Amino acid sequence: MASKNMSKRIAEMRVAKGFTASELARRVGVSPPAVAGWEGGSIPRSKVLDKLASALDVSSEFLTTGKTVAVKGPANNVAQIIAQAEVSLAHAMGYEPGRVRIRFDLVEEA
Repeated sequence: MASKNMSKRIAEMRVAKGFTASELARRVGVSPPAVAGWEGGSIPRSKVLDKLASALDVSSEFLTTGKTVAVKGPANNVAQIIAQAEVSLAHAMGYEPGRVRIRFDLVEEA
């Protein structure tokens, strides 16, 4: 069950980032069939998992468990948090991942 959820998160994050399987494979340094295998239920090795998470702008913990990681320090991992939130919002609203984008504006103090 865990590998099915992980494969779903990998596929969803790939789509949310706008990557083809070939593009993700290139960014991670693996073959396109490796990406297809992960999205089909295979589990990436730990050192590949870190590269995969980095390419998708998420944490390896998010890919494996679905849990977001607390931010440490200002603006650390903002892209990671936004990418994870986009997928969560897409599911909550009934849309495919990749169809939801989050935009935020920083407001200066008065």
